[in-house]
Amino acid sequence: MGGDKQLTDRQKEAMLLVSPRPIGRGLSQKDAAEVMGIRRQRFQELLERARRARPDLFPILSQQEYDVLCMIQCGLSINEIAERLWSPRKGEAGVSRRRVERIVTSLRNKNRDVRMDCAKTATYEAWMDSQIVQKF
Repeated sequence: MGGDKQLTDRQKEAMLLVSPRPIGRGLSQKDAAEVMGIRRQRFQELLERARRARPDLFPILSQQEYDVLCMIQCGLSINEIAERLWSPRKGEAGVSRRRVERIVTSLRNKNRDVRMDCAKTATYEAWMDSQIVQKF
């Protein structure tokens, strides 16, 4: 099983260099390769081998996956996300509903908490005036 393998010290170092703060240093792959004194291609090979050995350590999201996850957490529906999501191919906003569904499936496969039943953010109403302690 792929998750049973141990990582080498170099693989651990590579992962820590590119892992986001506060866990790692949050460096780009290019900068991390320079820190390790190796070429970028060799650095990418280290990460790939680490991913194959321990896929559970790699919840790396693409930009579209990240955007969809944020929109879901804001309470948007699949249709609303499809209208707003940036399409690199078209160079504008708007992708198919099917594309969004595939991204949601990908997020679930990466063990991300994707619940479409999130409540939308409340809007300000006049009755809330008495609840405000300080206005800015």
